[in-house]
Amino acid sequence: MQTNVEQRARLSLIRAGIAEMFRAHPMLCGFTIQQDSEIVVEVWPPESHSVELCAEIAQTLIELVDGQPDTAAWLTGKTFARVLH
Repeated sequence: MQTNVEQRARLSLIRAGIAEMFRAHPMLCGFTIQQDSEIVVEVWPPESHSVELCAEIAQTLIELVDGQPDTAAWLTGKTFARVLH
């Protein structure tokens, strides 16, 4: 079982990894991880949607949770969106 410090560190790494996905893919507006582990991706323009992008997001998320079921459960049902300022 992870301590609170370990959990916070893990979530910080996940947030950083997700932020990097948004930096690497300017067309990515957001994505949702549904209860059935399906990932719904929103891009702009819509024509930039690709199977490769979806696969890359899925692979990145798998690497970020890296066998941590608590972390994977934390991601389920969440929507992540690009932050514009």
